[in-house]
Amino acid sequence: MQDSNSHLFDFFDLNEFVAIDLETTGLDHSHDKIIEISAVKYIDGKQTEIFNHLLDPGMKITRFIEDLTGITNQMVLDKPCIKDVINDFFDFIGDCPIVGHNLNFDIAFINQNNDTKNTLDSNRIYDTYLLSKFVLFQNSEFSLEAITEYYKFDSSGSHRATQDCINSAKVFIKLIKDLLQIDLDVLERIRKLYEE
Repeated sequence: MQDSNSHLFDFFDLNEFVAIDLETTGLDHSHDKIIEISAVKYIDGKQTEIFNHLLDPGMKITRFIEDLTGITNQMVLDKPCIKDVINDFFDFIGDCPIVGHNLNFDIAFINQNNDTKNTLDSNRIYDTYLLSKFVLFQNSEFSLEAITEYYKFDSSGSHRATQDCINSAKVFIKLIKDLLQIDLDVLERIRKLYEE
């Protein structure tokens, strides 16, 4: 007999997925740069592998970003730049579905810094920001930290890429469990939306 988690991952065809997250020097993908890139692979809801690199952005990290992320200018000295690791990042993800919070932000930065033929265009995308707005519509805050705390997960270490990947995955699994409590017809319509 399958446990509920197996049913959950089978239902959504998510036996394997990768959570991704970036830390950046700011919010403008056309000007700001990536300072940390992470991807965490999950099989049947269990963490199996981690890809993580601190990156030299080629520009000064502001005090605000240092305070927010804990990533200092000193920490990124002599680190690779994004172009040195982007192929390994795409190889790590492969054709797995991608999970993350506010993924348009991350994908815009990845696309801006990608001079390879690789893209994430064919990967299925599951954005916990959008899912949380649907499932937790009664909430007023939809940041990853707020949703992590809502579900009573440990939010320490937030604003570091690997921890945010892990928190996104935990939130994602909880959100899709909550989705299974919704009427099946509604759930099928949601699933079809994600397949388009």
